[in-house]
Amino acid sequence: MLRNIRDDRPSRALPILRRVLAARVVPQQKLTELYLQRETLRLKHVLHTLAIELGFANWESCKRQIDHCPAALLDRYRFDNGAYGDFETNWFPDEATARKWLQTNSGHVVRYGTRPWRFWITRSNRR
Repeated sequence: MLRNIRDDRPSRALPILRRVLAARVVPQQKLTELYLQRETLRLKHVLHTLAIELGFANWESCKRQIDHCPAALLDRYRFDNGAYGDFETNWFPDEATARKWLQTNSGHVVRYGTRPWRFWITRSNRR
């Protein structure tokens, strides 16, 4: 994520910068301002962003508790990093629809996104 923040291509940097702003780990400012100052962001900002996205108050509490959380908590990040690139990805507007699809197909459901932009993804190894 830190490499993407520092990337010269806005298409790489801006999505991560939006997440940092949404997590409020830096003083509130406009996205364009943060983009121009992106070199000032450090690993600690990224770690705090991840912790907040995972539902923790900060990185310190996340670091202490993450090993005791279900592995599925990290599926969204595995998806972002291409860990499931060989799986068919199906997008659904809600969990009920995704689970219904699973009744006749293989795979599992992953929550992706945050309210109000939350999607449910099923992964299947059928291509």
